[in-house]
Amino acid sequence: MGINKAPHSEKNSAHDTDLPEDATLAHVSSEAEKSYIKKILKSTNGNRTKASEILGISRKSLWEKIKAYNIEV
Repeated sequence: MGINKAPHSEKNSAHDTDLPEDATLAHVSSEAEKSYIKKILKSTNGNRTKASEILGISRKSLWEKIKAYNIEV
């Protein structure tokens, strides 16, 4: 039983991204993490304590991720 794959030239609208097709899983994961952190910070109006609670990480870890991803709060 084979897996049906769409040719690389076709795009599935449910999975369209601005990422290149040859992006590594690590790159895709980090971009998703950055995007989610930004979304949560926006929803908490930049409140890092609330954001870290929602994200399930310490405030220090959130601070480190904000710094690493160069996220403006």
